[in-house]
Amino acid sequence: MRVAVLEFTNASSEAGLEALGKGLQSMVTTDLARVASLTLVERSRLQEIVAEQKLGNTGLLDKATAAKIGKLLGASHLLGGTFTIVAKSMRLDARLFSVKTGEVLLAEDMTGDRDAFFEIEKALLNKLIVTLGVKLEPKERAGIAKIHTADFAAFKIFSQGVALFDQQRYDEAMEALRGAVTLDVDFNLARVTLDEYQALVAKIRAKAQTIELTTRKLNQAKQDQDFDNDAKVAERLVAIASETDPAGVHRRLAALTYLIGFYDTHARNHGRIWRFQDHFDGLQVRRSVDGLARRYLAEAQPLFPKAPLFSTGQHPPDKPQDVDKRIDGLVGALKQGMEHQAANRNQGLINNLARSEAFLELMAADRRETAVVREQVVAKLAVVSAEANDKTRALQKLAEAYLDVGDVDAASGALARCSAIETDVGDLKQLATRIESLGQLSALLARTDKKAELRELIAGGERNPVSLGKLFADKGPPLPKLLAELAHRRETTRWWAHRDPFWMWSGEPAHLLQGEYVTWTGPRTDGLSTRELRYYHGQNMSAKDVLIAVGRMARSDCDVTLTLTYTRAPDFWPRHVPREVVSAGDLQLDPGRPEVTWLFGLHDVAVDSQQDPDTHKNFYATPTQAYGIRLTATGVALVRIGEDPPSPDLRKPEMSVQEIVVVKAAVTDNVVKVHLVVKGKAVTVTVGSATHRFTLPEAVAGWTGVHLRGEGYVQMGDLRVK
Repeated sequence: MRVAVLEFTNASSEAGLEALGKGLQSMVTTDLARVASLTLVERSRLQEIVAEQKLGNTGLLDKATAAKIGKLLGASHLLGGTFTIVAKSMRLDARLFSVKTGEVLLAEDMTGDRDAFFEIEKALLNKLIVTLGVKLEPKERAGIAKIHTADFAAFKIFSQGVALFDQQRYDEAMEALRGAVTLDVDFNLARVTLDEYQALVAKIRAKAQTIELTTRKLNQAKQDQDFDNDAKVAERLVAIASETDPAGVHRRLAALTYLIGFYDTHARNHGRIWRFQDHFDGLQVRRSVDGLARRYLAEAQPLFPKAPLFSTGQHPPDKPQDVDKRIDGLVGALKQGMEHQAANRNQGLINNLARSEAFLELMAADRRETAVVREQVVAKLAVVSAEANDKTRALQKLAEAYLDVGDVDAASGALARCSAIETDVGDLKQLATRIESLGQLSALLARTDKKAELRELIAGGERNPVSLGKLFADKGPPLPKLLAELAHRRETTRWWAHRDPFWMWSGEPAHLLQGEYVTWTGPRTDGLSTRELRYYHGQNMSAKDVLIAVGRMARSDCDVTLTLTYTRAPDFWPRHVPREVVSAGDLQLDPGRPEVTWLFGLHDVAVDSQQDPDTHKNFYATPTQAYGIRLTATGVALVRIGEDPPSPDLRKPEMSVQEIVVVKAAVTDNVVKVHLVVKGKAVTVTVGSATHRFTLPEAVAGWTGVHLRGEGYVQMGDLRVK
């Protein structure tokens, strides 16, 4: 028997109750579906037929209409009816038709208490089972007897959710179903319907998005033939840069130079480069150019002086067919130090070494790498017989590089080497003053019991011996004034598409994408590097989520370990501390346990919006999204973070979080070790001693990172990403 259950029609004089008919239809269909000998027609198919036949709300059908609908549905039996609610009473009028004969097999009018609507629905079910002549198994009888909900308010909101979904008002429908589950946590039909609708909406929107984006991309391809041309140029340059012939090192350097020209964000003032870069995620562009710069330095360093040590890029060839010719021309220029005449080669190399600042920025070099490169510059200047003023400038920059890692003695040594070749009396006096000041810092380092903190402030840019002497005058634990100064230096800076601030987190560049004023690093071993990230969100603070990208490259698979600590570090000092707090031991943080989500597949961090040609409104075809493992005091969950495309927002201050799978395994220890492995669609996470396995809906590629929200304190350390 194949049964179709139509929507029950509102026969009440009171308007606004129509949605209850859909709720009753859903409940009756769900209960009958528990009977193995019955097949139920899906609601979606019913809606199609009713819409095609323009029948509207069918209510109590006549024989002809019932037979027509039943045959279109391939049903053997058709159930329809009306409901009436007056004050606190409810009546249900139902008719069961035989499609084959047109006979009314069941005509029942059942009345009861409105708040006991579930009893009326169960009474109708029992009548139907008897009329159909079905013999129930014990398991089926028990399933049908289960009450979906005894809460009329929850039933009403559930019905509204079903009605809203039928009207394609998907977000409102999901919100209503969540409300029904909130009112009655045991309302399993509402929970299952919500899950089904979320999956359906994802498919609907993905299909719509695919069609929309495909159409837009085709139009864009017609309008932007320049990008297609430049992509072919870049592809050829990548092929040359990937050659392995040892004799072809200059060709590789030339190709890398042109590729740096494509990806250097400082070249965006040229329309062609701007249009090319706008096809990519801004973070991807930034990290692509630093990879190219590092590759160039690795190839050029052993080759010097037969090629410049640095390259800040050249404007790339205009056409794919011009690439090899332009490469040959640039090879000759590289061999001559980028000078037209071979006699000027040395001066060209010296000029190139003076441009180390711009190259180090392209490299996204950390402070220790900067010091190493500065030492190389000093050594290379000797090779090309540079003049004294070139060497003294390089040595002074080297001294600054050593101060940026807190190494006062090495900085003094660089200045001493500088004074040995300086001949100008005025400059020598200035050098003597600087060396004396560094000597005072060195003496302060020798006598203080807080050497690490002093080096950290020196690396952070504070070099005044008098000011530092006051901060480090006292022995014992750091006082609030010192802790506040350290906190100021450790506060993270937001990343922007046109700037590249980052800090090194256990050797990985970390970029704060949103959520200022609530994240700090732990102690910095130099002005940039740390092993810890700290988050604190006190009461009455902005609810903006924190989003951080981590790594030098996007990846598909990853292996991540880290340790979460929920007790305050002794040297942590938040932004606003009551005046009466006079020591770190007196400080009390607001309570709470933040949500921590380690992200993977994070993409579209910095992309441009598009404009709808019809509405002229801006939207993002690919808003920021990621998958992640969320750890809370209530459990571990696989989640997806970000807005569904197309979206008016790249990302919201409070980002949308969709739970895919939730495991009720509370994370309550104060120190929690986490190990996460993503391989294809398989995700394995070990939290403490418990291991959980999840399956992603799709394989993903993107950055790793972290999403934080909620009140409280957490510290993340021992990070390792591979």
